[in-house]
Amino acid sequence: METFMNIDYKLLIEHLKNSFRFIFITTLLTASLGLVYLIFDTPKYEVSVIIAANETDNQVGFTEQGGLATLIGGKKTNTFIYELNETIFSLNVIKRLDEKDNTLFKIFEYFYDEETKSYSQIINVDSILKKIKFWFYGINYQSTPNLFMLRDYMRGQVSISMDEFSEFITISSLTTNPEFTEGMIKTLLVETDNAFKHADKSETTAKITYLYSELSKNSEVNQTAAISNILQKELLKKSLIDSGANYKFKTVRGFEKSEYPVYPNFTFILLLFSFFGFFGSLAYKMLLFVVKS
Repeated sequence: METFMNIDYKLLIEHLKNSFRFIFITTLLTASLGLVYLIFDTPKYEVSVIIAANETDNQVGFTEQGGLATLIGGKKTNTFIYELNETIFSLNVIKRLDEKDNTLFKIFEYFYDEETKSYSQIINVDSILKKIKFWFYGINYQSTPNLFMLRDYMRGQVSISMDEFSEFITISSLTTNPEFTEGMIKTLLVETDNAFKHADKSETTAKITYLYSELSKNSEVNQTAAISNILQKELLKKSLIDSGANYKFKTVRGFEKSEYPVYPNFTFILLLFSFFGFFGSLAYKMLLFVVKS
């Protein structure tokens, strides 16, 4: 603290003025490194599609009021994005995606050995750190491409966001291969919807069976009308599940690809490298001044 208080700031400013050439050249060099990075970095396009929760999918639940089972409407639409996130990246959906399009091989083709008909381990900083981490737990970590690794890849590649006002959900990806990525996301959405259908089918069938039995036993007009109304909704849901149409979500805007690459950001990268060059060289010269003082 005393060192900083004893600094002659006029001398410091004079020292920095005399170091202008060094700071300028250093900033120019780091900006040049940023330019080289931009030249060799592969441009990426944005592929996106907009969907929304299917309003005809009415969730039905039960509550107890006065000892009688009363049928009620279900959950809010804006909770759908959480359900979508959990389902679209589930191992079940990722497995279906791989079975349909051989996605694991297409993504990790470079690591596939034709002679052994198996994948070799991926050796990078991340895999080495994980191997060290799990070694302490007594677990032999293998960084071999599998469904878990494919799921991690999909989580990093596919972005899901929702507009709070419209409740429209945008599914997008930055990619060097827009055609492949578009096809991959299309299949991913189809298999996600199929997973929703499969999960709801047995439950809906059980509800329909129960409602038919209640309808045959009940003679009160109000109760019969209420049960009939809910039964109609469950039958509609079953028809959607059994059809080839979208069940849980509908497409608001089809797939689009950006006209030009959106990554890397030319201005941002150059400013970032220049920033580090300028302030790094400035800090270096100030440190030297303090040490000499």
